Amino acid sequence: MDLGRLFFRNGDYAKAAQQLQQAVEVRPDDPVLAQELAYSLDQAGNRVQAAAVYQGILARVPQAVMARGLLAENLVAQGKKEEALTLLQEGLKATPTAPLLQRQMGSVLERSGRPGEAAAAYRAYARLAPNAPDAREIATRAARLEALRGKS
Repeated sequence: MDLGRLFFRNGDYAKAAQQLQQAVEVRPDDPVLAQELAYSLDQAGNRVQAAAVYQGILARVPQAVMARGLLAENLVAQGKKEEALTLLQEGLKATPTAPLLQRQMGSVLERSGRPGEAAAAYRAYARLAPNAPDAREIATRAARLEALRGKS
């Protein structure tokens, strides 16, 4: 496990995934360890395998906001934006005050060509996390998207 985390911290995700897979087999109920494995797999280009690990985490811990967000990005990278949006919507139903999910929802909506909905999600993020370092930037982004929407 320690070797896997060392590879992980150093960005050698392929080696990290190998080591972390062994660690997860020993500690299958550790969601943090599983998330590190999934992220390593994802970064090493094993997106489908990573998605399966993320889904396993969410099956055990549905409120795992970080795993849900990382799975959503994984799905977007696979060209599955609608699946990513559904996943984020389910997360927001379970944890409506999760700023990370709101921000990510805005990002996926924006990349899906839905500026009005993206702006609304970004505004919700800024309301939920007014002191976040990027809250002002995200509110400005929402305003730009609203202005673009008004021109079309």
